Amino acid sequence: MTEADPWPAYRSRCVARLVEAGYSVEPAGRRSHWIEVATFGSPRSESFLAAGALVFQDPSEFGIERGRISKLWITRYFRPTCRELYFKESAASHVLYNFDRGPDIDLLDTDKAAAKMYRTLVDILN
Repeated sequence: MTEADPWPAYRSRCVARLVEAGYSVEPAGRRSHWIEVATFGSPRSESFLAAGALVFQDPSEFGIERGRISKLWITRYFRPTCRELYFKESAASHVLYNFDRGPDIDLLDTDKAAAKMYRTLVDILN
């Protein structure tokens, strides 16, 4: 994309709105369409949510709600225990939502924070 393309400005506005909504945001490279979002909360919290969204400049019939988000995953990660850290075991995680040009996993009704993250991402990025 060139500087004349509206994508970088659109992505910057979306990132700013997500930060205002209280999320930690990490856009991939300048030309990438991936945006990663997380809620870390307190260092003492037992878990946190993370999400990744593949967002395109134009809406698509295959996007969420026929919008710009082509792929979206939301996962709850659990803080590693001392044992997991010591033995370099991976910490537990639970995929709550996965969309890849269509819904694959939808467990948002089991996690209010994940449902809120989903709605915020769709409202801002779509």
